[in-house]
Amino acid sequence: MLLEKYITRLRYAHKLIRSESTGAPANFAKKLNIRKSQFYCLLEEFEFIGAKTEYDHCRKTYCYLSDFELIIDIRMLIGDEERIFFV
Repeated sequence: MLLEKYITRLRYAHKLIRSESTGAPANFAKKLNIRKSQFYCLLEEFEFIGAKTEYDHCRKTYCYLSDFELIIDIRMLIGDEERIFFV
């Protein structure tokens, strides 16, 4: 369940950044139901996978500096049966 929660959080954070409706860092962390310090770690993870973000102080939101799409696809193959999770 931890993986599911993590992926759900990543997707929601991506949605908020893409729509430029994150709010200030404390508000963004609250929307994700995490501490502010965890929020900054999440931003580092986005940067690690190639998503450059910046905070717009005038609009009080995070935004991507270039086009970025987050696609998470986990598949398991057990025998001849393929199970797809988190598509």
